[in-house]
Amino acid sequence: MEYFMIGFVTGVAVGGTLSISLIIALASKLARYPVVEKKPIKDEEV
Repeated sequence: MEYFMIGFVTGVAVGGTLSISLIIALASKLARYPVVEKKPIKDEEV
């Protein structure tokens, strides 16, 4: 039972890390295009 819990926790940790990395990758891809299209982001920079 202990090995199952260790494997479960490890699987959740690895799965969470992969999902977070995928979300960050998708967010960065989605964030790049609008930044190029929308010029009036200078207000946020100031």
